[in-house]
Amino acid sequence: MLNIKEQKYSSSKKLLPTINFNNPITFQAWSMLRGMAFDYGRTYDFRIQGFYSLIFIGWIFLFLFGIGVLLNFIQIDYFQITLLSEMLIILTGFIGYYLWHGARLNEYYETFDILLEDVRNMYVDMLRRKEQYFILNLDITNAIHKKFVFLLKNETNSIETITQYINLIIEEIDDAIRQLNYDKRHNPFKIYGIRITLNFLQSLVVAVFTFVGYAVQQRMQSTDTACIQN
Repeated sequence: MLNIKEQKYSSSKKLLPTINFNNPITFQAWSMLRGMAFDYGRTYDFRIQGFYSLIFIGWIFLFLFGIGVLLNFIQIDYFQITLLSEMLIILTGFIGYYLWHGARLNEYYETFDILLEDVRNMYVDMLRRKEQYFILNLDITNAIHKKFVFLLKNETNSIETITQYINLIIEEIDDAIRQLNYDKRHNPFKIYGIRITLNFLQSLVVAVFTFVGYAVQQRMQSTDTACIQN
């Protein structure tokens, strides 16, 4: 969405339009689209989170049950162990896929904020060098500036109009950054009130493997002790 490079595929194959930074109307249109998506998607999001919350509760129950089997607190036959393992693998895949996408969504807030700040700084820099770019028509060494200056010259004619136009673009970018920061604070992806991030998932995976490793170690030690006694 926030890609300033030329797209290789035709516009007819796009699911959503790419933002044209040189057109303030596209920022306004995306702001309306984002607002509609949040309003209409909130109910669906709550329903999906409720569904995955039930799966997560089931996974916790099966995981603790499996730890009990490893520690030999619970006795079940081989078929039940196989069934338990398959269910844990399937539920872990569902939950991991869901949480990973949620973490990526929260990471996008940071990525797009940095990208919008970079674009804003570029326009501020062009505004500062407007005499060189638009009046003296000096050679532009920055390839990105050169492309944007060319597009801006096609949009407007006089230097006063260009100045107003760039200021309008900067204002729209500022509005987009404010909306993004608001959504990052108030509408992040959460489950049970916990904001999901990639670092959180990494810590969760380490904790799960540590817990499982401890259970396996205890089971092996108890097995070795039983063999020695026999």
